Amino acid sequence: MKNRKFVLYSVFVLGCLLLVFSCFSPWTGGEAEFTISLGGSMNGNRAAIGTWLPGPDTTMINIIEYMVTLKGKGTKTLTSRGGTAISGTVLPGTYDIEIKAMVDGERYAIGSSTKVEVKSGQPNIVQITMSKWLYLIGDTGPGGGIIFYYNPTGFTMSGGYGTAHYLEAAPAGWAGTLSDPDSIPWANSTDFAATNSLGTSTAIGAGRQNTGLIIANCPSNNTVAHRCRAYGPDWFLPSQDELTELYNLYDLKGKGSYGGLLESLYYSSTEVSATTARILAFNTGGPASFNKISGAPLVRPIRAF
Repeated sequence: MKNRKFVLYSVFVLGCLLLVFSCFSPWTGGEAEFTISLGGSMNGNRAAIGTWLPGPDTTMINIIEYMVTLKGKGTKTLTSRGGTAISGTVLPGTYDIEIKAMVDGERYAIGSSTKVEVKSGQPNIVQITMSKWLYLIGDTGPGGGIIFYYNPTGFTMSGGYGTAHYLEAAPAGWAGTLSDPDSIPWANSTDFAATNSLGTSTAIGAGRQNTGLIIANCPSNNTVAHRCRAYGPDWFLPSQDELTELYNLYDLKGKGSYGGLLESLYYSSTEVSATTARILAFNTGGPASFNKISGAPLVRPIRAF
């Protein structure tokens, strides 16, 4: 009789221990497999929007590090590297999922999904939309163009346009033609052929204000500044230093047809004198002065955000 009581007592104690162990160790045994498929796109001010993944250099995909946090039956954190899908196992149940995508230790994109049901004995595929947090040089920007400059601390936009961190060039074909348009003057001769647009600057952050000054002095709507503004209200003709940064990326990528750019002359929004404006040679990166009304150099709008 005593032995029987001892056995029953032992079974009871063992059951209690198992119950306690299951409560405080939820990630052991009986786990279900799941796969998170990463997708999504960014919303900008134009219809042509790039995906959240790095581009156009697709090798960047392989260096992305993911940190996945699942909250439900306790909290579990998974890490993964590269690709566009993450796989793992958790106990069956309902979870809130958060994902951080990191590049070189900086948060690059984020995503989340709530009340995700994970069941055993079946494929558990979760689609999570990622939102861009950090853009890399060469990425497709929110305006559909190419990110060519980044300042982590931000730069001041002249003319009261606030602080920005990125510069983005309009994409290839922005003007509806295969190459960037030329034959557009910096200043229209019917408005002025020898009049200063006072206050233009060479600095990064000055292009948008420069563009406004040119437009104010040339109301006939036939200048490179007007053409850039017509692409969208926040697009503008780059200043000399902004244009230099675009050239730097073009040079880094080996020139050629990268981004639809050409090894030719490009207008900036920086004035030199009453009759000349600053241009940049995209074959050498060298600046020069050029006649305002000749219309020979090419034009590529940019935006800041």
